Amino acid sequence: PRFSNWINVYMRKIRLLNLLLFLFDVTYVFALSLDSTELQLFWFGLVHIVIDVFVYAYIGSVSGDLERSTTFAMVPFQIIRVVYILSLVCNIIALWILLARTERSFGEELAVLISILYCTTDPVQILYTSEWLIIAGEHGKFQNRVKGN
Repeated sequence: PRFSNWINVYMRKIRLLNLLLFLFDVTYVFALSLDSTELQLFWFGLVHIVIDVFVYAYIGSVSGDLERSTTFAMVPFQIIRVVYILSLVCNIIALWILLARTERSFGEELAVLISILYCTTDPVQILYTSEWLIIAGEHGKFQNRVKGN
């Protein structure tokens, strides 16, 4: 019974964090598009806007039915976790390149701050998806025991 509460809590945490990061995603796209002609590698950081929109929409689509969400979403949540790990790597590379430049424009300075934000929120998202997978797995085992008895 308490599994359902924790599953919903983690789904809402992930979804809310993606919603809050969307504003930063748009700002990041705008800041980097100003300097895109000479900073081609910074397009790695733009993967975040796609991730946030996709995850927000996906969690909204499966959050209604708990049974469907725990069994149906195990593989997509594992994929989401891997995507966040790849996003973290991309953001670390983009941050490293941004910090290596001696002269930065306003857009690049803003991109540095948002990259730092991404480098802090991606591990949190990885933690939330990992916790969700653990709790959903325990919920599945619990449901199998209840059905078996």
